[in-house]
Amino acid sequence: PPVPYLVMEYVGGVSLQQQLDSGAGISSDNVVRIGRQISAGLSAAHRKGGVHRDIKPGNVMVDRFNQPKLLDFGIAKLLEGDSVDGTLAPPMTPLFASPEQLLGRPVTIASDIYQLGALLYRLVSGRPLMQEGAVDQAIARASQGEDLILPQEDRRRIPRDLQLIIQRCLRCEPQTRYPSADALRKDLEAFQGGYPVEVANRSWRYRANRFLRRNRAMVGVVTVATVLLAGATYSYTRSLAESRELAESRAQSATRTSKALSRLLTESMSDLQDQVAEHEVGASTIVKSVFEDAIRLASLELGADDAAKADLIRVRANAEWRLGRLEEASASFEEAGLLSSAQDDPSLFAEIQLDSIRLA
Repeated sequence: PPVPYLVMEYVGGVSLQQQLDSGAGISSDNVVRIGRQISAGLSAAHRKGGVHRDIKPGNVMVDRFNQPKLLDFGIAKLLEGDSVDGTLAPPMTPLFASPEQLLGRPVTIASDIYQLGALLYRLVSGRPLMQEGAVDQAIARASQGEDLILPQEDRRRIPRDLQLIIQRCLRCEPQTRYPSADALRKDLEAFQGGYPVEVANRSWRYRANRFLRRNRAMVGVVTVATVLLAGATYSYTRSLAESRELAESRAQSATRTSKALSRLLTESMSDLQDQVAEHEVGASTIVKSVFEDAIRLASLELGADDAAKADLIRVRANAEWRLGRLEEASASFEEAGLLSSAQDDPSLFAEIQLDSIRLA
């Protein structure tokens, strides 16, 4: 009669247990990658109704392409409904067994989730979840429903989110673990990509922290650009302020100079006119020359603001009147009056009007 047989894939490579025994360390990134791929394989098996029941380093082979292969489905069982009947018996490895396996309770896919968590812990920490001879303690802890707490040394060394993923896998009550291998795979992918993991407290601060870690290069570029932009904006604003202050200072200086010149010319012409009248020298050539110089000087300074310009034109009008240029003086007084009327300086306007009336 025909002999039944199985045809299986030949997987060349070494098991994870052989790697661990050789002292070759496995990086956290590689551990997470292995966990993701095994989760994907378990998810496919679970969808078909199978549960492995014996996930451990010796049953994971890494092939020549560095891809993990989950072996030894020989003790796997098909789920009947939600679970399979099971007892504390041969198909398990005590050091990696789930609490329900140790207690001889029904086994579900949650048992595979627990064993995969134990495998991840073994790979990332470098030691098994419990030592040889500690099975009795594990059974006692399982019977009391106590969750396993990772040692302080591991909490300092293993990344926080990876700790949370492993601890959720290792919860004592099956219903509090990941609901599926696919849910575990998604959290491992999120952790490896720097995204928030479902098992963590996903506060805005936690999410912001993951975003910054995930986008360090971009954040660095944006930070540098922001600093440069802020510096450029500050420099530009300061330059504008300094330019405005300089312009205002120059305008004020020009106004003061114009007003001082106006007073000087007015007083000088008045004193000179008085001296001429006192010594009866008449409208000598020297006096005429002084008045004409005053007109030229006043005209040169007309680049000041309108108020100062009106005052200087008034000075020019006085000099023109003293030289007998009545039409020119009248035109200058009219120009000065128009400029001063537009300024917020009623005293200047009144002074120009009085000069105009007095010399008319």
